[in-house]
Order: sequence, then structure tokens, then C-alpha cells
Amino acid sequence: MSEIPEHNCNTLGFAEQKDRRLRTGDWVSARKLFDEMPDRNGVTWACLISGYTQNGMPEDACGVLKEMIFYGFLPNRFAFGSVIRACQESMLCGLQLGMQIHGLILKSPYANDVSLSNVLIPMYEKYLGYIDYARSVFDEIEIRNSIS
Repeated sequence: MSEIPEHNCNTLGFAEQKDRRLRTGDWVSARKLFDEMPDRNGVTWACLISGYTQNGMPEDACGVLKEMIFYGFLPNRFAFGSVIRACQESMLCGLQLGMQIHGLILKSPYANDVSLSNVLIPMYEKYLGYIDYARSVFDEIEIRNSIS
């Protein structure tokens, strides 16, 4: 597929170009393209967060989540899951932001999402002294799966 001209893109075209740039490590260009998107949505925000998380940029992922919320977008389960993984890797956003995100999840439609619980458990386990929090998350899972 050829490059879509930036002046004539729809959201999908922008998302495809952004994802391609994220995969090749062109972070500055991917972020610039994201900032120029005419119609951002929860999926495009989640893709940017996931891209940063998967490529070892947890502070950037955490920053994008804060920005997403600032602009009035409710994170979806993929954005939540990616940023929780970022919190596991980051000493800057780490546990404090992870706990705040957990609070947001509890107030969201994803409060009982087993996949998010499965990501929260290791986040709490990583920090010495927070095993009780991990156990509490585990105990709250209504229907556990093999990962739980």
C-alpha cells in the first residue's frame, strides 16, 4: 500500500501511517502524525500508548494516557492494559500512577474485566510490600482464567 498523502487522510489512513512509523521506531514522526489527526478516538489513543509501551518508552505511554483523559477520552481496556504494563516498567510513573489507573478502572465499564485484573496483579507484585494489593485484585476476579 502506498503512503497516503497527509493532506487528504481520514482517521484510518492516519492510524495506518502512525502505526507504520511506530513499528520502525520513528517516534517523533509518529507523534507528529498523531497530533495532526483530524479525528482521534479511543482506538488511536490506545495504539499510541501501546506503541510506546511495547517499545520501552513507559513514561511516554503514561504521559499519553494523561493527555487522553485531559482531552475527554475514556481509555478502553487496551489503553488501560498497555499503560498498566508501562507502570510495571517505569520508576517515574510506576506504582502511584498504577494505583490511580486502578481506581479509574474500578469506576469504568471495565471494573470486572479479567484481562485487566491479570495485568494489575503483577503490577502490584513488582513492588515490595504490595502483595496484599495483588491478592485483593485476585480475590475480586469473579471468573478467573488460566492466566489468573
